[in-house]
Amino acid sequence: MTQRNLNRIKFVAMAVLFFAPMVLAAVLYYGPDSWKPHSYTAEGTLLNPARPLPQVDFRLADGESASLDTLWTILHVQNESCQDDCQYRLWQTRQMRTLLHRRRGRVQRAVLVSQPAEAPELAAALAEGHPRLKVLALNAADRAVFNDWLGSLPVENPVLLIDPLGNFLMYYGDELPLEGMHKDIKRLLKLSNIG
Repeated sequence: MTQRNLNRIKFVAMAVLFFAPMVLAAVLYYGPDSWKPHSYTAEGTLLNPARPLPQVDFRLADGESASLDTLWTILHVQNESCQDDCQYRLWQTRQMRTLLHRRRGRVQRAVLVSQPAEAPELAAALAEGHPRLKVLALNAADRAVFNDWLGSLPVENPVLLIDPLGNFLMYYGDELPLEGMHKDIKRLLKLSNIG
């Protein structure tokens, strides 16, 4: 092999080394979309922009004041007494929280009862199966403020997702998609540094 041929091979190798990444990038960018990651669609209904919680006095079943900040909160809003379907939805969110494994300490669950008198009875009934569940109540004036703030959601008993800063971000309807809710919350916890 002559020096001239050797120089040509070196030149072609350098040109391939330089142009190959650009050609590959162009093919991937303008080529078929099958390799590209698909966009993520939330299972819940996302509020844009998020709305801060109203200034109301949430009370636990024993009458102590409760706060929904510092942790991500799954809040079940009950507009009637908590019957079988409500208890099933509470069980679903308990299972979903368990599936979060090491991140479950960043999420709390709560249920807001329709009448303050129901809170102690419901807390006692759910204590064994849901030991970390907060059973909350509002007085009549605060419940009216809360219902006005909630607005006209198209569901009877929504499940709200509230961030650690007290913002209402997302809600789920009467049919609670357990796997989808798990994906939504897992993704939020992964992307968020708060709570």
